[in-house]
Amino acid sequence: MANERNTENIVRDHFKKDPLYNIIKLEEQKSSNKKIDEILQYSSKSGSGVGKPEFLITFPSGDADYIIVIECKADITLHKSKKEDNPKDYAVDGVIKYAKKLAEKFNVIAIAVSGETEKEMLVSHFLFKKQTKTYSELKEGNILCSINDYLRIFGNNNFADNLKNIDIIQKAIYLNELYQSYSVTENTRCTMISAILVSLLDDPFRSSYNKYNSSASLAKAILSAIQNVLEKNNVKGKGEMLGEYNKILNEPLFKEEKIKHRDEKDYQLSIEINKGIIDYIHENVYPLVDMEQSGFDVLGRFYTEFIRYAGSEQSQGLVLTPSHITDLFCDLANINENSILYDPCCGTGGFLIAGMKRMLKLAGDRETKIKSIKSKQLIGVELRPSMFTYACSNMMMRGDGKSNIYCGDCFSLENSVMKNHKPNIAFLNPPYDVGNAGQMRFIEHALKVVEPQNGIVVAIVQMSCAFKNEKELIAIKKRILEKNRLIASLSMPDDLFYPIGVITTIMVFKAGEKNEKKKTWFGYFKDDGFEKRKHRGRIDARSKWLEIKDKWIRAYNNLDEVPGISIKAEVTEEEEWCAEAYMKTDYSVLSEKNFENKMRDYVAFTIESNTSANTNSKIGEKIKKKNISLSERKWKWFKYDSIFEIKHGFYNRKPDTNPNGEIIFIGATELNNGITSHHKIEDIEATPKAENAPNVPLKEKIFEKNSITVSNNGSVGYAFYQPINFTCSHDVNPLYLKEKELNKYIAMFLCPLIELEQYRWAFGRKWRPIRMPLSEIKLPINEKGNPDWNFMENYIKSLPYSSNL
Repeated sequence: MANERNTENIVRDHFKKDPLYNIIKLEEQKSSNKKIDEILQYSSKSGSGVGKPEFLITFPSGDADYIIVIECKADITLHKSKKEDNPKDYAVDGVIKYAKKLAEKFNVIAIAVSGETEKEMLVSHFLFKKQTKTYSELKEGNILCSINDYLRIFGNNNFADNLKNIDIIQKAIYLNELYQSYSVTENTRCTMISAILVSLLDDPFRSSYNKYNSSASLAKAILSAIQNVLEKNNVKGKGEMLGEYNKILNEPLFKEEKIKHRDEKDYQLSIEINKGIIDYIHENVYPLVDMEQSGFDVLGRFYTEFIRYAGSEQSQGLVLTPSHITDLFCDLANINENSILYDPCCGTGGFLIAGMKRMLKLAGDRETKIKSIKSKQLIGVELRPSMFTYACSNMMMRGDGKSNIYCGDCFSLENSVMKNHKPNIAFLNPPYDVGNAGQMRFIEHALKVVEPQNGIVVAIVQMSCAFKNEKELIAIKKRILEKNRLIASLSMPDDLFYPIGVITTIMVFKAGEKNEKKKTWFGYFKDDGFEKRKHRGRIDARSKWLEIKDKWIRAYNNLDEVPGISIKAEVTEEEEWCAEAYMKTDYSVLSEKNFENKMRDYVAFTIESNTSANTNSKIGEKIKKKNISLSERKWKWFKYDSIFEIKHGFYNRKPDTNPNGEIIFIGATELNNGITSHHKIEDIEATPKAENAPNVPLKEKIFEKNSITVSNNGSVGYAFYQPINFTCSHDVNPLYLKEKELNKYIAMFLCPLIELEQYRWAFGRKWRPIRMPLSEIKLPINEKGNPDWNFMENYIKSLPYSSNL
């Protein structure tokens, strides 16, 4: 008698063996997804009750619009009825019924499977587009497809790539954690993984590694296989690479017969651990190669993610550039199939790989051009032997491109690179541990190399290179601008290099073209659409990146000034090379909510601190009932020093605190109206600015009430109204109106405007009183073109919470 359980076992085993199984959720007869469960409640094949399809496959990522539903029958004669109108008894009929319901909210692949053995099995596939009543039949045969094939059928390449990247990241994390559990250091585990990936490119080793009985003999076999691969690929630096790989011979995991897992009591055989790791890579990583049109590129992506999560970038001063940014560099430089690309500090080869992929894509199927790109048009230099090894192996795992990577100092090799290769584009992410001047020195070197070809240099450096007032840094920037043009500087997302905390900017230069009297295009590229996910890093979870990149590149290519995105300005070596210094604040984002929220926070503070809240009125009431519009007024830009008297804060070191003290201390915080402590007047009088500083009179330490305090460091740009006298940190700027005494209503109008400037000031860019005078604020004006203080006060009085101030 036919047994449907046999059919279900075939389906279940098929998906569990798939190399992408860990990125799907395979459920039977019900779903943990609330939307799916609600649909199934009324989708029974018999016409009423709960629907229970054999299998449901969902993809737990940021995009939940895709689902696979599967129905099984043991008897192949029950695969499909003539009219497809008997969902209870036939596989095709049943799965179509489920799919039609699910398609109300999902894109659906429906699969009908019949038969108890793989030999006799019938499989039908159908695609249902979301919120459409029609569907198309895709295939009919005797096999199920791979998860990757189903992802392709959905037709959303970005969604599919995100899922596969998640899979690669999870596998990289798993192996990192496994190595860590055996106390393998970060650098060593990177070398081991690189060695295994390269050795598996050798056919004899791939078929024989399981035959070795000791870790020592396995390690020697790995090294022998690596040597075969390097000789086969004519790698120039094979001596340096073999020297790096030879280090694994002295590692306990290969040297010792037994080794201890940190969470286990007993020692384990190291040969079993090592063969288990190679097995995992062979069975779970190498099969992904067949899924990529670019062949071995998937191995390089896995390898890059492994290095990233090993943490080696922290211990070695290495910051790996995310792949979507290396791809962005190709657009910024307008790279083409004839470009000759140079990276003077190539690390693991990320920029060379991005350039190679772009050039190969443009070359199409022209074999001569493809050969030229791989053998002549990619040049890299890396000082550290370990990184050089990683770069060469990374390029090999991308299908060549390693022929012109040198192990050495780019400054020493400058003349030979210029003479022998003549690159016209340079990409670089210089080491950040060399300081700001050191990073710009790498850029200066790259410009010299591409100058004979009037080339382009694109570099991503720490933001501090753009604005620090350091003598050596300014001298190098001056030399650069005397011979080269700063085309653009792009402020990048704050968490771009997550989990590494580094803020960066991309600089684009044209070599051999003086910068004098030419404007630079500054881009504020802080939102790339990527989001942080646990155990996944930053990913394009909502498929926003391509649209965002298109918007950026379109503005960059046209040198357009777009509110909130870009501006042009003429700069010298002494001025700041970042968008934050020149962009006009986008006041179109301002709404009634900005002011209402500020008042609500202030009222909450006054209630909690038992100060001046008006509790006679109902919380949230207005003073004026008539609504007043912001948009109907004319607005005008004013320099801060024309509106405010800007004072310097005082203390570097706090006086002794006292909860009962009558003087509040305002610090660089976003909480509690800026108050961080209370002090007795006598303690303030007795305490100088800093520990060894001379004391000054009390009047220089106390600031009068009716001031707005603005933090210039730490939580930069937070603004608070102070209704009583106070003292403050030197990280706070007290502001007083020049032409009018400030009151709480005008302050509630000004504070949200001041806080719109927060995007400019962070991570080293401080809003000190030396910078603030040149900042600008946009205010409503009267008929004479002066700030209309009466309008501002009345506007606040027309909003909720105004009666509680």
